Amino acid sequence: FNDTATTEIYTILFVGSVKMCIRDRHDAAPYAVIKQKTGNVSVSAGIRYMFNNEWGGAFLPEFGVKAGIFERLGLFANFSTGYKTPAAGSLVFSDYEDLVPEDYRQYEAGLFSEKEGKYKITLSFYQIEGANIYRTDPIDGKIKSTGAIMMRGVEAEAYMNMGDNVRVGISGSYADPREKTFAHSFIKGSAYIEADIFEKITVRAETQTARDRFDSDNRENPLEDITVFNLGISKAEKGKGYERRMYVDIENLFDSKYEITEGYPVPGIFIKAGMDIKL
Repeated sequence: FNDTATTEIYTILFVGSVKMCIRDRHDAAPYAVIKQKTGNVSVSAGIRYMFNNEWGGAFLPEFGVKAGIFERLGLFANFSTGYKTPAAGSLVFSDYEDLVPEDYRQYEAGLFSEKEGKYKITLSFYQIEGANIYRTDPIDGKIKSTGAIMMRGVEAEAYMNMGDNVRVGISGSYADPREKTFAHSFIKGSAYIEADIFEKITVRAETQTARDRFDSDNRENPLEDITVFNLGISKAEKGKGYERRMYVDIENLFDSKYEITEGYPVPGIFIKAGMDIKL
């Protein structure tokens, strides 16, 4: 939660998203967030309704609290839930209609240091618990909702405004899922530079990396490390009672070749465009 509400101002933000998945499955995810700040303490709460016309829906709550303890140092804690249908992943399991959606819980706590408009540094520790995780049954070879996962990790992030029009940022994380290392990267990192080149138009260049990747549990079948570069351009507008952002993103700009899991290579350069509206 990034709380930007003014002291003792009650803010409600409604945002909705709808996307089309392959095989004509529809995913909808409208959500609402409420934020309240009094003095040095900020509290936020939200609820998202994830719906899929093939697998049904679920309400997903989330909560957060942030408190300043010194002039530029504070603590925060968050709780959130997750829900993933088979159709929302990289594969659609058309032959396994007995699957149920994966269910997740995330607990997070950390500290931050910031100077408004200048920089922000965040260090957080988290734990993710998952149930109904898709696993291949060793007896009949079918994918079933029988897995569970518990992952702990640490994340660090920093960004800085370099004058009025340029921003830079860097982040890194280490996550240990214990023996559940299938399709997992232990180390991830990213860095970006973002610049306002014209009025309301922003260009962003980013690099991302993932290392210590495995295609099987128990750290077996290691995969190659990944480094990709992305480029994006966006135009933001503010009106009376709304904000709108139109964007075009080019992911994997230099067409890096790698596999998500063994036998499933990425498609290469990926271009997407869209528009976000906040009311």
